[in-house]
Amino acid sequence: SRIVHAVASGQPNGEPVRFEHRRKVRDKQTNEPGIETAQGRAQNIDYDVQSGLMTFKGGVWFSTGRFEWRGEEWLYNLNDGSGSSTQRSTTTVHPRDGADKNLKP
Repeated sequence: SRIVHAVASGQPNGEPVRFEHRRKVRDKQTNEPGIETAQGRAQNIDYDVQSGLMTFKGGVWFSTGRFEWRGEEWLYNLNDGSGSSTQRSTTTVHPRDGADKNLKP
């Protein structure tokens, strides 16, 4: 008598489903505690409660603040904040706060 699976679908007019997840993290450089906020939107979000996996499909945009993904499918793990895609996608990495934005590759 508990929810084990949920599906959310966007509106017929194209308005997507929106998602936000806040989780405790530690800064990898300073080991200071903090909060990471992941946000996403897609035409469909399928959530498997037992595994903690969410599948975003259709016009996906997903961001953790520093990293952004765009594509047609994205898999997000609520347990550890990891994500992946088996579809072609575009990834954008934004510089860390205080990073020298004039560095060249």
